[in-house]
Amino acid sequence: MSTAYALCTRRSAAPSLLLVAVLALTAGCPSRTRRVMAPTPPEQRLPEQGDADARARFRDAQSRFGRDAEEPAAAAARFESIAREYPDDPIAPYARLYAGIAALDAEDYAQAEASFLEVTGDPATRSELVQRARLFLGITYNYLGRHEQALEYLLTSEEAINDERERVEWLAAMAESHARGPAPLAAARFYNEWHRLGAAEERGYIRDRLEALARDASVIEARAAYDELVADTGPEGPAAAILGTRVAADYAAEGEADRARAIRAAIAPARRELGLAPGPGEARRGSVRRWGTVLPLSGRRARAGDLALKGLALATGTFREIAGVGGFEVSVHDTTSLSAGARAAVDALEREGAIAVVGPIDGDSVDAAASRAHALGMPLISLNPRSGRRFGPSLPQGSPYVFHILQSAEDRAEVLARHALAQGVRRFAILGPDSGYGRAVTSAFVDEVERGGGEIVTRASYASKETSFGPAVESLKGSFEAVFVPDQAARLTLIAPALAVADLYALPRSAAKPKVGRKILLLSTAEFLTPRYLRSAGRYSEGAILAPGFYPDREDPVIGDFVARYERAYGDSPTPLDAYAYDAARVISEAVRAGAESRAELGERMAGAETEGLTGTIRFDSARRRRDDGLLFQVVRDRDALEIRAMRD
Repeated sequence: MSTAYALCTRRSAAPSLLLVAVLALTAGCPSRTRRVMAPTPPEQRLPEQGDADARARFRDAQSRFGRDAEEPAAAAARFESIAREYPDDPIAPYARLYAGIAALDAEDYAQAEASFLEVTGDPATRSELVQRARLFLGITYNYLGRHEQALEYLLTSEEAINDERERVEWLAAMAESHARGPAPLAAARFYNEWHRLGAAEERGYIRDRLEALARDASVIEARAAYDELVADTGPEGPAAAILGTRVAADYAAEGEADRARAIRAAIAPARRELGLAPGPGEARRGSVRRWGTVLPLSGRRARAGDLALKGLALATGTFREIAGVGGFEVSVHDTTSLSAGARAAVDALEREGAIAVVGPIDGDSVDAAASRAHALGMPLISLNPRSGRRFGPSLPQGSPYVFHILQSAEDRAEVLARHALAQGVRRFAILGPDSGYGRAVTSAFVDEVERGGGEIVTRASYASKETSFGPAVESLKGSFEAVFVPDQAARLTLIAPALAVADLYALPRSAAKPKVGRKILLLSTAEFLTPRYLRSAGRYSEGAILAPGFYPDREDPVIGDFVARYERAYGDSPTPLDAYAYDAARVISEAVRAGAESRAELGERMAGAETEGLTGTIRFDSARRRRDDGLLFQVVRDRDALEIRAMRD
C-alpha cells in the first residue's frame, strides 16, 4: 500500500477489519487492532435442539471473542474445536462461521476461506448463515487478492449486512475489488460511501486510492466515470472532488475553459470538505509572484536536495525581475526524503497560492507530489529522470501539469547514437558495466543504432566495480569505428587509457589516421563529468563525444556566466542537478514573462515554449517530457590545451 504513514495506528476500541488487513500488508506498521465483527443476528439466534454442552461451549467462546478476551488465532482454534467435536450438531455451522471470522481477524486467510466454504457448502445449513458466510468469504478473497472471486460473493451478499460496521467492511471490499478489476473507476461510488462511514485513519487511504485511479484513467474513462457519479449521487464526496478535478484539468488543457470552470464550481463544496478548496484571491489562480520548491533537505536524499536548492537560489537572483510583475518569492518546503512529505508540501504550496512547483527528486516523492499537483492543476517540474519511457509508468502519464526536465541516461545514449550515425559512423563496439544501469543504457543505444541502420560489431562487459580494463578491451573484436562506454566519467578515466594501450586511439572523425593502431570515436554518457577528467584522461579522449547532461563549460555563452556566479556564491563547480534545477526556474520565469497569469496558462505556455537553458534548448513533447536532444559535449584541442566544449547548434 502507498499510504503506510496514514494507516499505522495504535490499537483502538473498534477499528475496521479493512484496517487490520491494510496494517498486515504494509511494512513498518507493527500495531495490531481488534475485530469489529461482534456477535449479531442470526448468530445470536442459536438452535435450541442439539447437545447442551456444545451450545454452552459455543456461548462461552462467543462471549470471550466478543469481549476480545483472547487472541483471534486462539479464538479460531476454540471455535474450530467445537465444530470438529460436534460435527453433526446444529451448533457446528455457527462454530465454523465464527472460526472463519476469527481466522480472518488473525490474518489466516487460508483458514478463514476453508471455514466459510464449509458453511456455504453444507446444504443443511440455514440460509441466513450461508449468506453471512458468503459476505465474509467475499471480504476474505479481497484480502487474498482474488478480486474477481471476491466480487462474485460481495455482489450478492449486501442483504446479509447487519450493522454499520459490517457495511464499512463490505464497502471497503467492494471498492478495492472493483479498483483492481477491468473497470477500476466502478469503485468510485463505493469509495465515496466508505469515506462517509469509515474511520478517520481510512480516509487518507481512500483519498490516495481515488487520486491514483483518477491519475491512471484515460480522458474518456475519467469523464464517463465522473458523469455517471454525478448523475447517481451528485457532485459530492471525495470521488467527485478528485475525479472532477482531473476532468476539469483535462477540459482546461483542451481549451474548454467554460466546461472546466463549471465542473470546478460544482465540486467546490466537496473539495472544501476534503480541505482541498483554494484559498481566497490569488490562490484560486496561483500568484505569478510566488512559486515553490519541494526538495529533500533532510533525510537520506538531503545532499541531492541541497544541490538542487543551490541552483534554484541562483536562479532566484537571475530571474527576480519579471516585466510587469516585479520581484517574486520562492517558497521552500522540505520533503524529509519521504513521499508523504512531498504530498504535504504540494498541499502547502496550494494554500500559499503558488503558481508552480519545482521538484522533488527521488522517484516515490515525485509520484506523490505529481499526483497532488495534477489534481490541483498546479504545474510541477520534476527533477527525477524516471519519467523516461524505460523508467516505469508510475508518474501521471500525459498530465498537462507534470513536466519532466531531466534526460535519463537512456535518452542521452540515444542522442549519442543518433549523433554518431549522422557523422557517418556505421559500425560500433560497446564496452560497459555488467549492471542494471549498464544493461539498460546499452539497450537504448543498441536500439537507436539499429533503427538508424548501424551495426553493433562487438561487445564486452566488466564488473561494476572493476578498475583494470585491459582484458575487457582486448576482447573487443572486429572492424568498428566507434566505442560506446555507458558509465561514469570516473570509470572512463581508466577505460580511455586502456583503449590506447590496445592501439585504439580516440580522435575526431576529421583527424588523420594514426601511424600505429586504429582511430576510433569515443562515446560515453560520462556521468558526473568534471574538469578533473581532462587532467586524468584528456590526452586519451580527443574528439570524444560525451553526454553527461551538463558540464561547466566556461566558454559556452549560456553556461559560462552561470558557472562564474555559482563559483562565486558557493566556492565549487555546479553539478548537473544544479543546472537542471536552474533550468526549471528559467522555464517557469520565461513563461510568466511571456504573459501567463494563472496555473492553467502557465502550463500551456510551458508546454509550447522553447527555452535556451544550461542543459540545451528546452522543449517538451505532448507527455511533457523533454523532446529536445539536450547538449552533447566534445573533447577538443584549443591551441595546445584540451578542453570540453558544449556542442550547441
